[in-house]
Amino acid sequence: MKPTNVQIHAPGEEPINVWISAPRETCGCFFVRKKSGQLRLIWDTRVANTWFAEPPSFQLPSGDALSALEVDAQDTVHMAAGDVEVCFYQLELPTNLRPFFCLPPVQTTLLDPDVRHMVPADLFEVTMQARIVPMGWSWGTYFVQRALLQCMSFSGGSCVIG
Repeated sequence: MKPTNVQIHAPGEEPINVWISAPRETCGCFFVRKKSGQLRLIWDTRVANTWFAEPPSFQLPSGDALSALEVDAQDTVHMAAGDVEVCFYQLELPTNLRPFFCLPPVQTTLLDPDVRHMVPADLFEVTMQARIVPMGWSWGTYFVQRALLQCMSFSGGSCVIG
């Protein structure tokens, strides 16, 4: 059977992509607790990462780098800090990369009835594929940083992040 991408969705919700044939790669996932107590989903992309070249290296600022900052007395230093809420979920993964980031198959009988009725009746199992840049992908941080730098450049200011 040729791989087919089917979108299922509940009214008013974003569609879930379902890969109904063998994906290119299957990823596991795990959770880490945030400072707030909420859980953060991390994709186990170790095997999927082997399909990709190493991303370009870049340097993120550190506390040590900040403590080593030197300026002349007459200079003014402006700094800002921020947090992009659910940052990785803000970037959509291109459709040609989604088959590399699929969760293990789930029998359709185990799906919530509100979702099950949206899946074609002849399917025994479905495999969900990522629509967002998975946290854990070797290129994920690179693309997130590039996107943030691009957004910051629209503000007309300069920024030094790497």
